[in-house]
Amino acid sequence: MEKSLSNLMIGIIAGLVSSGIIWFFILIVNAIIKPKIRELLYKGIDLEGEWHSACYYDTTKLADKEEYKEVKKKKKVKWKEINISIQQSAYNLKGDLTIKNINILDGTETMSFYKFEGFIKDNFLILNYLPKSSKCIGLGTLLLTLKEGGKALFGNLTGTFLGEMEIGDLHDIKLERK
Repeated sequence: MEKSLSNLMIGIIAGLVSSGIIWFFILIVNAIIKPKIRELLYKGIDLEGEWHSACYYDTTKLADKEEYKEVKKKKKVKWKEINISIQQSAYNLKGDLTIKNINILDGTETMSFYKFEGFIKDNFLILNYLPKSSKCIGLGTLLLTLKEGGKALFGNLTGTFLGEMEIGDLHDIKLERK
């Protein structure tokens, strides 16, 4: 009886050890080996680095209110700046997104910080972003395409705008390498 109990304990311990070794091996393969193989096989463009865009608001679209009188003297006013820092592993993209919101009436600035994950396929980038801090809300998606020989990204952003907490979009964004 003691011998069979001893054999049972040895079998359980051997099963746990072998499961741990297999789990560790799978972890190494998925975390290190597969990404390295993807990078070796990837033949696309290198997007890694800093990208910048300034967004201007067409003041002719503003209502004829007294508060907009000074702003309407200018044809276009900068109201957002977008900075993206991309880290690339083959087709997978991740990084940081910073949006500077500029109030067109008084020039006050607020910053929003996001992290994103996405991918590149057929010269299109899909980037889904969420706030870096759990104390903030907001989310969105950037759909961009490569232009100018890989020196610029053009596209649109759809997401929540912080002031109104409504879904909005930015059209014709042009991000350029810094």
